[in-house]
Amino acid sequence: MRVLVTGATGFLGKALCTQLQKQGHTLSIVTRYPERVHSVFGANVESICWNHQSSLLKALEEAQAVINLAGASIAGKRWNAAYKEELVRSRVETTHTLVDSMHRCKQPPSILLSASAVGYYGDCNDKMITEERPAGSDFLAELCLQWEAEANRARQCGARVATMRLATVLGPGGALAKMLRPFPSLPINPWKLGLGGPFGSGKQWMPWIHIEDAVGLFLWALQEASLDGPCNAVAPETISNLEFARALASLYGKQASFPIPAFLLRLLLGEFAESLLASQRVVPAVAKRLGYTYRYPELLPALKESVTVLERVFKQ
Repeated sequence: MRVLVTGATGFLGKALCTQLQKQGHTLSIVTRYPERVHSVFGANVESICWNHQSSLLKALEEAQAVINLAGASIAGKRWNAAYKEELVRSRVETTHTLVDSMHRCKQPPSILLSASAVGYYGDCNDKMITEERPAGSDFLAELCLQWEAEANRARQCGARVATMRLATVLGPGGALAKMLRPFPSLPINPWKLGLGGPFGSGKQWMPWIHIEDAVGLFLWALQEASLDGPCNAVAPETISNLEFARALASLYGKQASFPIPAFLLRLLLGEFAESLLASQRVVPAVAKRLGYTYRYPELLPALKESVTVLERVFKQ
């Protein structure tokens, strides 16, 4: 299958594209940085610049599926007005451009898998959250709602659309790497020193997924014709943030004794802190009903594998 991918050089994108290549799929990658694409995936991978409309249309005409992962990192910077605008622009406007281009095709791709996030649901306290729950009302929920609405316009040109609502992805990068190395220029791991702890009270539910299952769900969604609509890309085990902190600390033989107060999170991260303090007991109802098999259904093995790989990376 020829697959057009956006956001291919991000944490999830690199892992997913590597597996697509291993499975024999042909990739066309839409990017603003072609040299980065070629350095990661090789010179033979087709790279298309976003502003080259004719090249984008040609690539879409030739593709059977589109995977849309484009978007600035949610945790990339402290949230201020300018960065919130960048989060919207890099997701909503980019997806709008992509789907508009699909509409211009004489023979558009028949599948669109578009990333979203569990932030769609907002703060839900202790309620069990399936894909049927409506969107919340905070900034991230509104962002996800707009993001998914743009993706769903692809239905008008006959595409099957799945919006993959991702949780925190555990693996050799992403959020876990930032937790273990909060100061990239300093080789200091607070968890190894016994200085790790939960966010705020830690009572909030914290959805998660291992990188191999995040990739696995996208690969499965490509082939699963009955998947049409939202899909919670989360692990089946639901845990609190305190349970997560205790599990992570235990891998270093420590206790999760140093919670980060909510006021300090808000001071350091701005409005993004509310996403870390929000409670979301999200379950993968659709993936389980349609038969996806998880490689890492439980937190501790997923954390252990991720931390082991990250520690090797840190030593390089």
